[in-house]
Formats: sequence, structure tokens, C-alpha cells
Amino acid sequence: MVGLDRESWQGLVHDLESTAGLVYSGRARKLHEDLMHFVMWEPDLRAIYQGIPVHDPDLPLLDAKGERLDPASGFRLGDDLEQMTAFMQLAGYVLVENVFSDGEVAMLQKEAVAVAARAGGTGRAP
Repeated sequence: MVGLDRESWQGLVHDLESTAGLVYSGRARKLHEDLMHFVMWEPDLRAIYQGIPVHDPDLPLLDAKGERLDPASGFRLGDDLEQMTAFMQLAGYVLVENVFSDGEVAMLQKEAVAVAARAGGTGRAP
């Protein structure tokens, strides 16, 4: 059993939060058993509240044409938005390659290190 405030629960129900995010941010409180049990329930909660079926690894993911979906598929920024959306709805994610240049990635990494240093090792932004 887990304790959540109303805002955190609403975030989870409306797919704005994840169980892991609530646990690691300290917003999920252990009332009984291990908090990882709560995390393991996320697929079932998504099925209930968003209608996303729980994935059965024994069944292949099929696209709208009935063809097997390659989970390693990637897209580029200029690719068809409808195809990307369909992939996202089936797989639960979409990989868009080469969104950032090497320079932009280096800048983001540098900023992440600076933010971590300012957080004093807490893992939270100041």
C-alpha cells in the first residue's frame, strides 16, 4: 500500500506522473510492503486509467497494417508525424534521432553537471 497526496494521484491518473517518478521524488509514501510493488503496478494502472493494454511479451506488436512493429525503429525530425504518432501509441515511446547537434549535446551535458554541483549532490535542482 502506498500513500499519495491528491495532486500526485491525479498526475498519475492523467499520465502526467509515473510511479517511479513519484517514488524517487519522495512523493509516494510507503504504508505497507515495498514501494517497488507500486512501481510494478504501473502497467495495470495505465490499463485502467488510460486504456493502454498491458504488454504481453509473447504477442508481437502489430502496426495498423497488421505488420510486426520493430521496437528498435527510429525516426528523424522530418519524418511523417502520423507514422511517428502511430508508433508512439503502439510502442509507448518514439525515438527521434539526431534532434540535437554534438555541440548542443555537449552544452546540455555541461549544464547538467553544473546543476548537479549546485544541488550539492542531492539530485534536486536548487
